[in-house]
Amino acid sequence: MAENSNLGGEKNLPTVEELKPVIELELLARHRGQGRRVEKWLFVETVCRVSIPEAERNNNNVYERRVRQAISEMRKDGKLICSDTAGGYWWATSIEDVLVMSKGLRDRAKDLLVTARRLRVEGKQQFGGQLRMKI
Repeated sequence: MAENSNLGGEKNLPTVEELKPVIELELLARHRGQGRRVEKWLFVETVCRVSIPEAERNNNNVYERRVRQAISEMRKDGKLICSDTAGGYWWATSIEDVLVMSKGLRDRAKDLLVTARRLRVEGKQQFGGQLRMKI
């Protein structure tokens, strides 16, 4: 795996493109179906080939972020990768897996749109509806 110092200077941080085939192979080989889901941190350590101390297991961890980025791109490419709020990943083996995952993504998207609209409305009320030209 290539070294990348853009995300905190971690040694041997794999690129998204390097992770994609590793993630797909790992999920297809060992984690097909929700009943065989893999815990998030075990998965991150496995596909990145690192050991992550407990104190560094958070949403700002460079390895975990890189894995999430790769999975996001893979889903956009049509890969049937599912996850849950308990922190696990698996390859979908049923339409139920896909529909539950899809609903979760739609619900998150709706929440973001509601937040964006509210910010826009409040901003227009406080600052007016037109942009000011800088002179």
